[in-house]
Amino acid sequence: MRFCVALLASVEIVALSSPAFAGSETFVDPRSGSTLKVKQGDDLVLKLHATAGTGYQWKVVSTDRSLGYPKLKVEDLSPGRVGGGLYYVFIWKTRVPYPLLGSHAVKLAYLRSWEPDRPAKTLNLKIRVVQ
Repeated sequence: MRFCVALLASVEIVALSSPAFAGSETFVDPRSGSTLKVKQGDDLVLKLHATAGTGYQWKVVSTDRSLGYPKLKVEDLSPGRVGGGLYYVFIWKTRVPYPLLGSHAVKLAYLRSWEPDRPAKTLNLKIRVVQ
């Protein structure tokens, strides 16, 4: 199993270790309004499912200034297949020279580049960095 995700009753998502990203917390397709918890010094890895060939892509549309914008990777779940699954993988670093402890608001949208004001989905998350 590449990752494990546990959902707590308080809608705070806690990730278990992921062999693909050592020193990280991985979250897969969380619900809008969720709080994602990560220890300072670990990377926060957010994986969001998408469908290839539709023109839709996940994009960070806003984030708080101290957290900044993540690195982006795309994982093809079915190489060579039109309409196959993808994961947009966003990676935030929390090992930085200034403190990131506390909550950070992030908004993502699943949209087409030619329809930036008409996202098919939006995702509002809080990233909570703890010691």
